[in-house]
Amino acid sequence: MDPHLHLALLEGSYCPLWSEMVRMPAWERHTRYHDLMAEPVPAKTEKAEWTDDATLWPAAPDGADRTIRDLTGLAAYPRIQRLYLAESVLDDLGELPALPDLRLVWLRVTATADLRPLLSCDGLRRVNVEGVDGSLTAAQRGVLTALADRGAMADQLLPDPATLIAPFADPMLKLAVLEALRVELPEMQFFDEYEFDDANLARLLAIEVSQEQFDSIEELDWFGEAEITFSVFSQYDGESGEFDIRSLEGIEALRNLRQVRIRATRRAARRSGSGTAGQGRHRRGPMTAPAPSVDGVSTLVTAHSGGQGRW
Repeated sequence: MDPHLHLALLEGSYCPLWSEMVRMPAWERHTRYHDLMAEPVPAKTEKAEWTDDATLWPAAPDGADRTIRDLTGLAAYPRIQRLYLAESVLDDLGELPALPDLRLVWLRVTATADLRPLLSCDGLRRVNVEGVDGSLTAAQRGVLTALADRGAMADQLLPDPATLIAPFADPMLKLAVLEALRVELPEMQFFDEYEFDDANLARLLAIEVSQEQFDSIEELDWFGEAEITFSVFSQYDGESGEFDIRSLEGIEALRNLRQVRIRATRRAARRSGSGTAGQGRHRRGPMTAPAPSVDGVSTLVTAHSGGQGRW
């Protein structure tokens, strides 16, 4: 088995040795590498996780290529449900059909990788398959399209979020509008519930809003802890600035709006990953420019810090 796939399975198993590594300084974890290699992966393991934020990432020897390049042996763990291998470059996905419970898949693949084994995974709910060079072949995209037609979420088929927020300039303002409208939200799947999920944000931004719906809104309240935020960041604690509205540009589309109340956090936020097809590293601060003057609209923007602020 690829040694880093072994580490990814241990990462997902939360075995006793993993728990010990959590308490160890990151710079010391490589001293336990051989112990980790000798540690058996529990047969009941339900996920494998390998990202540069993984607890076991620093355990690999200094200078080692930490990329997972081979899935051989994965079929021995048929209870796997989540395969979150952001740090991988794979050419052969032939082990995947042996995982009947597989629900979530995040992989990086070569241009010659055949994605058709994914079609044998009937329970897939979400896939994020990235090309090594950032793109996929037509055949690879065809497999993702077939999965999407079956109801799976395919991150690489999502449009650019920047094309989905009109007439607004800030995606968080559109989220505030969707929250005010109480639209039905799609069921979301998360690779990491403790990270802001850009792909799930794009899924929400893709919800179309008519002018009639815009006209139905008379008050807009946004405190950054609305129900809709948990569709993007499942374990959001409300104390960081991922959901701060920084611009009210386009709010004139809400023609019957009378009042806007916005709470902005003072702490900028951090997000991990890259691109719109999953988690992304990004910083959003509070609105720094004065709120625009809109005829007949009362606008109140307040700052909130660390969960202790009050109106």
